[in-house]
Amino acid sequence: MPVALPGLTFHLACRQNRLADADRLLTVVLDDLEEQPWRSGSQAHDLVSAALFGGLPLPRVRELVAESLTPDVWDDWRTLVEAQAAEAAGVTADVLTAYRSVTKAVILPNAVLATAHTGAARCRCLHALGRNAEAAPHVEAAAELLEQWRGWRVDQLEQVRTQLGLAPRSGERAVTGADALTPREREVALLIAAGLTNSELARKLYISPKTAAVHVSNILHKLGLSSRTEVVSALGKD
Repeated sequence: MPVALPGLTFHLACRQNRLADADRLLTVVLDDLEEQPWRSGSQAHDLVSAALFGGLPLPRVRELVAESLTPDVWDDWRTLVEAQAAEAAGVTADVLTAYRSVTKAVILPNAVLATAHTGAARCRCLHALGRNAEAAPHVEAAAELLEQWRGWRVDQLEQVRTQLGLAPRSGERAVTGADALTPREREVALLIAAGLTNSELARKLYISPKTAAVHVSNILHKLGLSSRTEVVSALGKD
């Protein structure tokens, strides 16, 4: 398994928000993948999930998707990974349908099914305006599947739960304010505070203007603000 060690190192760099290291290690991972005679849907999902968490530029994420998804990867894994990348790029037309189809897959482990449910809930919450109630069943399904889990999958689910205004499943108090921002949202918030427009955010972060607008909306919601001009003072209190 030539990708195992560099893949793990890449994964850790992404989770620790070491973007420069992650980008450098991605080149190593891509080279090793090219030499690897087989592909794994699980491997593709892990690597792409890490890349998206770490906020790597979308062109780099697309390189990883293209190299990891060969025709021998099972369809359910392929659908999930392509949906993750499409959602990050702001291509939302078919993403919800893709996530929902994956939630019915019988070959995927529970934690991965939970990620599909979380993605479906996030799409309902962010892109299907006024239909938050339709996201709640996906949130609860993901919570049941992740009952014994900790880590990034649970963190993503709780972020969606917060966006929907649902109480944490544990009954504990939800994290609010600047502490509720994901690493990517904190990065975007700092750029907002510096005065960048949505178009400028999109160009700087290699994302679509629609995805930039979604990030801004989420940040304002989590910080309890009505205007982006208030972000700088809100971060100043962090």
